[in-house]
Amino acid sequence: MLRYFKIGLILLLLALPLLACGLSQPLALPPNQIRLAVYEHERAQRGPADQLIIHFQRDEPRFTFPGQNEDGRRTVWVDNFGAGEYFDKLPPQTTYLYIQTAREGDTPNTAAATVYRGDGAGYEGYELTLTRSPDGDWQVTEEVSIAGQSSGGE
Repeated sequence: MLRYFKIGLILLLLALPLLACGLSQPLALPPNQIRLAVYEHERAQRGPADQLIIHFQRDEPRFTFPGQNEDGRRTVWVDNFGAGEYFDKLPPQTTYLYIQTAREGDTPNTAAATVYRGDGAGYEGYELTLTRSPDGDWQVTEEVSIAGQSSGGE
């Protein structure tokens, strides 16, 4: 009986770090909720684009946004390795909205995301600040144009 107690105690001590820290690193930000808020903001402010391009980490789930593929529009998920190659092969007449990875803000209820809108003639960049409302929804609360990024033959 004492032997089983010792084995159980050892297993419990070994499991404590896993229970305390979790089996994997938790996501500090809900990336798809933030991407949805950015996508809705961009559609409302500047209209739809032919392609929605989303930067993601390979270990995170992909998400379907309401209305993202309507009227033949396309969604493409790219990672660090595929983004450059994808943009090099993008047809010049195709318009796109590129949502980069969200970052934590100064407080737990704020986040930032960089977006680029463009086509073969050039692109414009925007730094968006998002705030989480008391009911948990994310909304874009500030938008700043990124200096040096403009349409016109980049």
